[in-house]
Amino acid sequence: MSEPMRQEAPYPTVLAALVQATRYKAGWKFYLADLDRGQGSKGLTLVINITGPNSYHPGDLISVNHYMLVPPAAYDDRSWRRWLFDQIVMVERHEAMEWFQLAIPDAPASAWDWRDRIERPYARATGPATTLPDPGGRHRRRPADIIPRRNLMRQPSSSSAWSPRSSWPCRRSA
Repeated sequence: MSEPMRQEAPYPTVLAALVQATRYKAGWKFYLADLDRGQGSKGLTLVINITGPNSYHPGDLISVNHYMLVPPAAYDDRSWRRWLFDQIVMVERHEAMEWFQLAIPDAPASAWDWRDRIERPYARATGPATTLPDPGGRHRRRPADIIPRRNLMRQPSSSSAWSPRSSWPCRRSA
């Protein structure tokens, strides 16, 4: 195993004050925490907690934590404000990518007609490699992007069942 990377900066008191003062949509909460984010990555983290409808099961409410790495920097008020805003925009983009769906009229013949098949062309796989948007704006497609809608509604919604929103880096909050 290689040596861990080390970065240091003064505690961002300006950012902490901004996070405490941040108000956004209903169901959105913001706080700073020193977390182990997995894969040996530890440090100060902006946690954006959202409680709202589940994009894969809209009838269910879900609470999800989005972990945003705080850069080791000594920014001023204006710079931290913009950084905080950009993190909210990144989470909104992630949510929009999950909610965006297209019906597939030319889907292969199956037990369901085409109206019961959807594609989520921009839903990203969650996990360590997908924390930030792809720099080129391209998004990986996987066979699970085409999901029979009826099957989605029958999947268990317990907290122990895997769902795209229950795995790292977006974890259900306790």
